[in-house]
Amino acid sequence: MNPHTDQSSSTRKEEAIPSVKVAKQAAPQGGGRLNLEKYVGKPEQIQKMKTPLYAALGLLVVVDFFVHREHAALIWESIPGFSAAFGLIATVLIIFVSKFLGLGLMKREDYYD
Repeated sequence: MNPHTDQSSSTRKEEAIPSVKVAKQAAPQGGGRLNLEKYVGKPEQIQKMKTPLYAALGLLVVVDFFVHREHAALIWESIPGFSAAFGLIATVLIIFVSKFLGLGLMKREDYYD
């Protein structure tokens, strides 16, 4: 007897499960890049947002040259702009390593069909 129903599993009729075919989606335009227009707007609006953000990042790097570093515990903490360069290099490295790992881990699109 099945505890979740009043019928035993042998007498219960199997319900037909409708088969669902998944349509293959077309690859995104732009070589698989994220389409910012879908989330932000037109390219002009994206550029208007990017310019102040890049300026703010550049300003932070410039301000980093004027920070006093008398109490730096490690040698690289005393190098101006090191944190920004380290973050940029680490991010690029993470992206390349993940792309490389994806080559070996990804399966064909029709692998489970």
